[in-house]
Amino acid sequence: MKEGIKIYDNKEFKLAKPRELSFKEIKKFAIDEFETHYSRGNEYLDAGYYFNNKEQYIGGSLQ
Repeated sequence: MKEGIKIYDNKEFKLAKPRELSFKEIKKFAIDEFETHYSRGNEYLDAGYYFNNKEQYIGGSLQ
């Protein structure tokens, strides 16, 4: 392994070899991550606005 740390290997599964990703793979990963996390970020923002309007600042900061 050129870079990184192998945290755990119980030999039950074969670990993938590190490799360069193609542009297509990088783009798919980026789109999947965006779609997964963007809506969640909007939920946090909405919760922050809600608690701020009610002057419940601790609730908004812990969301």
